[in-house]
Amino acid sequence: MKYYYFFAVLISFYFAANAHAATALNVPFTPQSPSGEWVQPWQDACEESVIAMIDSFYHAESLERQYAEKKIQNIFLIKEHFLGYSLDEGADTIVSFINNFLTWEAYVVEAPTIEEITHEMSLGRPVILPTYGRALKNPYFRAGGPNYHTIVISGFDDETQEFITQEPGTQFGLDYRYPYARLMEAMHDFVPGRYTETGRKVAIFTRRQADISATTDGDRDGLSKEEELLHRTKLFHGDSDGDGYSDGVEIEFGYSPLVHEQTLPLGALVKERYDPRVYLLSSAGKQHILTEAAFLGHNWVWSDIIEVGPTYLDGLKNGPSIS
Repeated sequence: MKYYYFFAVLISFYFAANAHAATALNVPFTPQSPSGEWVQPWQDACEESVIAMIDSFYHAESLERQYAEKKIQNIFLIKEHFLGYSLDEGADTIVSFINNFLTWEAYVVEAPTIEEITHEMSLGRPVILPTYGRALKNPYFRAGGPNYHTIVISGFDDETQEFITQEPGTQFGLDYRYPYARLMEAMHDFVPGRYTETGRKVAIFTRRQADISATTDGDRDGLSKEEELLHRTKLFHGDSDGDGYSDGVEIEFGYSPLVHEQTLPLGALVKERYDPRVYLLSSAGKQHILTEAAFLGHNWVWSDIIEVGPTYLDGLKNGPSIS
């Protein structure tokens, strides 16, 4: 028995001695061309793909090929609608897009150190790195690689002195490793005219909560980002329910920005967000369902209840209660 104990101690010492500081975040991966068609717009979709990957990470969702393609296309559409058409965007534009139209936020850090970047991984926050693509020396890149390229840093390995990345520029980019020194050398912000090699040294740090971006109003609907998140409206669409009224106006006058209330059919189950009372819409008006037993007794389902605005609900006549 004592020999077994001695052997177990030796094993534990071995693994302790060979352990090293390494952290890898589970950031979903997609190449910038999910279908493998390396033509426009996918050829220059690195910015959109890194945004899609981190967005999926912060929403704890997977990124299968078809969904990744749709997600990147949606980012294209939002970007072009609000910012105009372009093939490449620098760090400031990427940050502006994230802070205005996505639930998380980002900020530019000038000349970050390896320690500052790895610290973000330790806190569970992936980093977007703008680079002079040719300096990455990625063997999977065509013709030496792009002039400008963005990647996601999702981890690090101090033992091997490597960053672990989600590299959208190749189908083989899942957990792709770059040496610390090479990535720090390649770090450059976009400069038009193929001068990215001279761009400033910056990285884009991200975080789940919206603090510095809480007051933005990217879709100009009268609601701040903080208010949009509270009311669950779309950050990139001023009229989330498509009823012809902006989200800000509907909130101001007590209607739901998520439901076109005037089109609700008879038989719908409705309630106001901060009021527990549930009503049935009928030809008699709104009928209060008095008890849980009455609700279940009619074989209604809780998930079918629609949240409506207080002004809409108050405007309905009261019908007989349901017990």
